[in-house]
Amino acid sequence: MIGKQSGQIQMVILDIDSMIPEGHLLKRIKDCVNFDFIYEKAAPYYSHVGRKSIDWSRLLSC
Repeated sequence: MIGKQSGQIQMVILDIDSMIPEGHLLKRIKDCVNFDFIYEKAAPYYSHVGRKSIDWSRLLSC
């Protein structure tokens, strides 16, 4: 059988927040702790040249 592509792109949109149940430990921590101090602590480990990095809070947030 000869396969033929339809030309359409399939896309999945995930809402990570909806995948974590209410009352989960991670959500309680997020509500209680301000993690802004990490920007200052992590700054020496980031390069000043090249492509900008993805915000760590976006990667780790729930």
